[in-house]
Amino acid sequence: WKHFTSHPGHIKQLKSSGININKCKDFSGFVEMTKTLHNHHWQPQTLFVPADVNYIGKLERFQEGFNNVCDMIKHKHVQLPMVNKTQHEHYTTYYTDRLIQVVSEMYDEDLTRFKYTFTDS
Repeated sequence: WKHFTSHPGHIKQLKSSGININKCKDFSGFVEMTKTLHNHHWQPQTLFVPADVNYIGKLERFQEGFNNVCDMIKHKHVQLPMVNKTQHEHYTTYYTDRLIQVVSEMYDEDLTRFKYTFTDS
């Protein structure tokens, strides 16, 4: 959300799709917008990840996931650079009860398959 609404290229993409960017400045507005504008950036990840994969790393713990893959292929660990990082609060601060319901409906399969919750963990 932060990157998509602050990066000039993404802002241009939203505007060219007829989206009022001012309504997407906060997380709630952005989530509501994703219900109306179909875009691969916010489609459920279950559409892209085959059911038979044997390991799924998570962006939230990217270095840890990378290290796990290195261990699997018997490669030494390498510290990965962090790029395009945004400053923001913990994700749980952005969710109201209504947003939890909306996102739960949109990403039900993802939440289940990838073991995500809306708790502080």
